[in-house]
Amino acid sequence: MARQRFGTWRSPIEASDLATLGTTVDNILVDPADGEVYIIEERPAEGGRNEVVHLASHKDVLGQAWNARSRVHEYGGASALAYDGFIYFSHVLDGCIYRHSKSEIVPVTTENPNLRYADFAIHPVHKHLLVCIKEDHTNDAPTDVKNSLILVDTRDQRSHGLVSGADFYSYPRFSSDGQFLAWRQWNHPDMPWEASEVYVAACQVHQDGITLSSSIIVAGKCGKDVATEPLWISAHQLLVVSDISGYLNPYLATVSCSKSQMDVGAVHVETEPLFHDGMEEDFGEPSWMLGWSSYAALDENHVVLTSFRSGRAQIYVYDLRSKASEEINTPFAVIQYVHSLKNGKVVFLGKASDREPAVVEFDGTVFKPLTKSKDPLYSVGYISQPQPMSPADETGNTYHAILYGPTNPSYEGGEGDERPPAVVYVHGGPTWLTDQALDWKKQYFTSRGWAWVDVNYGGSSGYGKAYRERLKGRWGVLDITDTVTAVHLLASQGIIDGKRTVIRGQSAGGFTTLGAVSTFPDAFAAGGSLYGVSDLRKLNAMTHKFEKYFCETLVGGLPEEIPQVWKERSPISKADRIKAPLLIMQGSLDRVVPPKQAEEIVRIIQAKGGKVRYVVMEDEGHGWKKSKNIQRALEEELIFYEEVFGFI
Repeated sequence: MARQRFGTWRSPIEASDLATLGTTVDNILVDPADGEVYIIEERPAEGGRNEVVHLASHKDVLGQAWNARSRVHEYGGASALAYDGFIYFSHVLDGCIYRHSKSEIVPVTTENPNLRYADFAIHPVHKHLLVCIKEDHTNDAPTDVKNSLILVDTRDQRSHGLVSGADFYSYPRFSSDGQFLAWRQWNHPDMPWEASEVYVAACQVHQDGITLSSSIIVAGKCGKDVATEPLWISAHQLLVVSDISGYLNPYLATVSCSKSQMDVGAVHVETEPLFHDGMEEDFGEPSWMLGWSSYAALDENHVVLTSFRSGRAQIYVYDLRSKASEEINTPFAVIQYVHSLKNGKVVFLGKASDREPAVVEFDGTVFKPLTKSKDPLYSVGYISQPQPMSPADETGNTYHAILYGPTNPSYEGGEGDERPPAVVYVHGGPTWLTDQALDWKKQYFTSRGWAWVDVNYGGSSGYGKAYRERLKGRWGVLDITDTVTAVHLLASQGIIDGKRTVIRGQSAGGFTTLGAVSTFPDAFAAGGSLYGVSDLRKLNAMTHKFEKYFCETLVGGLPEEIPQVWKERSPISKADRIKAPLLIMQGSLDRVVPPKQAEEIVRIIQAKGGKVRYVVMEDEGHGWKKSKNIQRALEEELIFYEEVFGFI
């Protein structure tokens, strides 16, 4: 093996390969009638189109004319349902719900471009009745968009409102006998991972549809506690997770309603925790998208639960009779989209740190890949393994980061006592997290002799409620200081070259990137902001309904209450302090962070004589979905950083 300057190693990992790497699994569908498994694939090579694929035959179900994607809450998710041999899906191009059968695809709602639908449930007895989220953009101002749960008669396209009054809804779920409907709802100013409620109501089916009795709260509390992911495991038993203990933990609700009471709609619920002593793990993910599923019934007496602990997935088999659980050793860093099969097994998407994601069947003991086992696109010798770290800052508070060292089988190191340059990645949200699953984008850099550092700063999910809430009122401060502290620590330990460190992030991570290079002008040698926020005040004034009040929570008050704080936290107000060369990339159709956010800070930096490269991705929104743009973005970034450090 040779020695060569870090950052200049030759690598076979090319952006063109990563852009056409294949597909991303957007969700898993299981038809409860026949147990058939489908996956929703997001395909960059087809312009980001979502296709439903029958897993056993590997055949496309819909065809290229269809795109099973939703724009509810702007981020989408839960765009399709498999039930009784049919596929129900939202077609993003016209917003309609369609039903696919073996012979035809027919609309079950009338066309209206102002309406968006997602998160479907079919009544188990009256199978022509479908419940889902409707998001009405007839008046598109964030305060005027209306969300509700509706009932659709799939025979004649008639629909009517079922539940309304709250700002948001998700997870409509019928009990196995159809007597009850559960759902989740929340209201502004809360985000769903801050506070939300799970309700249940009795269903009365009649000629005109369904009437719900007076609903009752199962778990959660507006403004205080989270409840999410309602899942019926029997006709009268409902699983939910709630963070009332400080972590998202599972609870079992027993729901009852006598016949005499059914006439007046009285429903009773008794709820108890599965883990009476609590678990310092999060059994669920932040609901940026719809359709997350973290647990499922294995059989009538056992459930499979998944969680995050220390930044990695854990899996448990829980016995409902003995109330005992068994932790199963898992090779997966991330487990998502857990669903029951008919044969006493569950299926999920498993993501490891050293191999491609796979759809996996689990019987409580053995993991069996259902998708053809794929070797990594490149030799495992090019895969840098995650090294999680949880150091304390100067105040004694722990923060979390993940280090990936330079890795290439053709090289043993740099020149002399050289330390590697580093890419420091700040995730979006800002309450999301960066996991430890294999990401070829990271390997694209590490195989060229770069270190890569993921920072899960205070405010990130997966580490409990208190850790996530650290960011309240401190966005634009804590995220930056945790990131800078992580860099200083790694540099002081001789792990990275602190003078050759770049910071990058997308969306809220782009905000942290811009904030870091303007608050600490000498901390980073370069920065890369992908559709990042530069002006919090304008973002708050222009943002969509889902995040309408999110900024106020994160900054600590209304703009008119603390105008100086809003100004100081906005990178655009400090843009004249930026010394580091910046690469800024932006989607031309972005509704979440509009292009003006990028254009204005670029103009200020250019006027001050700073170095900035501005790249606009045409026909892209909040993130890149098309192969050509995924490739271009990676290549632009690498070349920009290489130019800054004189590698080319």
